[in-house]
Amino acid sequence: MTTILIFGDSIAYGAWDAQGGWVARLRKLVDKRNADPKDDFYCLVYNLGVSGDTTADVLQRMNAEINAREKDDLILVFSIGGNDAVYIPSKKSNKVAPAEFEKNINKIIKQAKKYTNHSLFTGIIPMDESKTHPVTPEETELALEKLVPKKHWGVINDTLVRHGKTTCLPLSPLCSKCPVYKYCKRVGVTHHR
Repeated sequence: MTTILIFGDSIAYGAWDAQGGWVARLRKLVDKRNADPKDDFYCLVYNLGVSGDTTADVLQRMNAEINAREKDDLILVFSIGGNDAVYIPSKKSNKVAPAEFEKNINKIIKQAKKYTNHSLFTGIIPMDESKTHPVTPEETELALEKLVPKKHWGVINDTLVRHGKTTCLPLSPLCSKCPVYKYCKRVGVTHHR
């Protein structure tokens, strides 16, 4: 039996994705194959994505998560780095310094090798930072807090995050399906669907 453990953040977890994210899609495909009586394939997929996790968080829980599961034919997947790279304007630095991020990745690799030779890392989504600045996420948040009553912050946050992950995508936004298209300035948008 093969066991696939996927460590990551909200992207791996599938936050704000009606279909559960890419790990859920992978598991669905694997489970379909597992259920085929003509196929002697059997594999378990575990989604170990946690919203907000950084490389330091994965390091902290990695051994316990691996030891809690079957390890005969183990594959480890790491989809991590987005939260490490978050820029904090008040500190004028990333959430995790690049040097610390590199150390953490090397420690993850070293720990992974104790369990298996089958590990892989997926990349984070590329982003053209010139299209997100000079307005920082924190400045956007403060501006929205002035416009929206506090009792609606949670709903507005969930709605905007979901809109950004499903419609207003960084590389090719779905402008044809956007409910606020006529109000949008489409700053930096060179290609849309």
